[in-house]
Amino acid sequence: MDLISYAQNQEDVMLWRALQRVENGFYIDVGAAHPEDLSVTRLFYDHGWSGINLEPNNAYFAELQAHRGRDINLPVCATAEPGERVFHEIPGTGLSTLDTSVAEEHARKGWELKERRVPGLTLAQICEQYRPDGPIHFLKIDVEGGEAEVLQGADFSRFRPWILLIEATRPLSQEPDHAVWENGLLAQGYRFAWFDGLNRFYVADERAAALLPYFTVQPNVFDGFLRAADLLQRHRDSETYAANEREARLRAEADRDRVEQARQKAEADRDHAEQARQKAEADRDQAEQARRKAEADRDRAEMASQKAEEAHALLLTAHKAALSSLEEAGTRRGEAEQRALSLREKMAGLEEALRDAGARARQMEQKAAAAGERERKAHAEYMVLRETLIAQTASAAEGTGIRIGQALEHADAAHRRLSEVMEERAQLEARLQEAEHRYVAAEVMNRAYHTSTSWRLTRPLRGVIYLLRRQIGLKDVGLYASRRVLPKLRGVHAGDDAKQVQGITEMPAPDETPALALPLPEVPSPAEAMPAREQDLSLRGQYVRRLLSHRLSSDARQGHPIMPAG
Repeated sequence: MDLISYAQNQEDVMLWRALQRVENGFYIDVGAAHPEDLSVTRLFYDHGWSGINLEPNNAYFAELQAHRGRDINLPVCATAEPGERVFHEIPGTGLSTLDTSVAEEHARKGWELKERRVPGLTLAQICEQYRPDGPIHFLKIDVEGGEAEVLQGADFSRFRPWILLIEATRPLSQEPDHAVWENGLLAQGYRFAWFDGLNRFYVADERAAALLPYFTVQPNVFDGFLRAADLLQRHRDSETYAANEREARLRAEADRDRVEQARQKAEADRDHAEQARQKAEADRDQAEQARRKAEADRDRAEMASQKAEEAHALLLTAHKAALSSLEEAGTRRGEAEQRALSLREKMAGLEEALRDAGARARQMEQKAAAAGERERKAHAEYMVLRETLIAQTASAAEGTGIRIGQALEHADAAHRRLSEVMEERAQLEARLQEAEHRYVAAEVMNRAYHTSTSWRLTRPLRGVIYLLRRQIGLKDVGLYASRRVLPKLRGVHAGDDAKQVQGITEMPAPDETPALALPLPEVPSPAEAMPAREQDLSLRGQYVRRLLSHRLSSDARQGHPIMPAG
């Protein structure tokens, strides 16, 4: 992945170039300051390294404790001799120092100073206590003018960091100040490797052959690093872009909300306009309904007037018809009186005939008692008829002859009922003829099936089955055998004198054609094949009638099968 350089002058990139192959290395940072901002060790910490951080500034020490859990963080100063020292602190900066002259110079430039006493330990003590064994891969010293005192407290004969990184200029200037301490360092077996304008790099003599080649050029693009400041700027730019985007989105949403509100307002206005239009249409419809109602009332009034005129005309017509009916009734009354006279004459004749009938009845009564009884019934019927005729005559004489018309109507109704009965009888006869026609067709097909080869071949098996089912008895088998065997013994074919049933016309001679090969017989329609029941039947019809009569006989009802003759 890309390296993120947190150091001020990419010192961490130079160190990583030489030490990147070391896994879980160890460092000592004297004057560690902030755990991330301008930190030389943050890159290594991110890659699994750990070490010792010396920082007497309380604020920076708290940050180190919070963000460097794997490191040993000490709020002490590295000095030439152990003991308390006056610490000149400039809050919020990395300019705090133990050097009084440097502190006074910062004060003259306007920096606010805070002095407090802090504990001091030598590097040798710190290494003895916290790193007695194991390599120290690099030592970084940045104490704002106190580098010489720190080096005086080190024991490079026992604890030998591979690389030393020491700030080599006066604070906030390019003026070199390494001459004070460099000769002593070189005398302890370290070689100068690189100067980056602010710091000087030294390599232990025993590591020089392996490490010096990495200190030939400044950090560059081939080191694949990214400055933390650039990353921070990118992050800030990204946040700015995101903020701008959020602001633009909010503005767009606000504009969309305003557009939506305008659209809703337009829809509301349109709905109000539509409601107004619908109300106007409803008012117009109500006016139209009122107009139509007025026209309907006017039409009803005109119709009522017309109906009144028609009723008046009908009343006049009815009055005229009533007068005409009265005249016609008078005429019919005269005719009825004439018919009453005629009926009286007929009654006289009937009374004479009645007297004659009584005489004949008395004579017949002497001959037979039964005839006398019928005579009395006839006399009773005659008396009823006489009273009825007298009543009809009286009524006809008193009325207008309406009874006679009703009698004629009853006669007509009776005649119609008689016609309906005759038609129903004709339909039933037609159905009977159709049923007889279907039966004849079925009988023809049945005979064809019985005369087929397959039926004759399976006849013995059917006889056994009938016998086993007890549908026939041994007597029936004997009779059947005698009908088949005796004629052959006599030299006569069984079909010549065998009869299916006594009195029935002989069946046709057997045919050798199988039943399935026979075509469907062409049978004429019932209307063509069957004459009326009152006429004589054809020979086939007579045969069917006899066969039906035989099938309904007592023997057939008892379940005895008819053995086929063929």
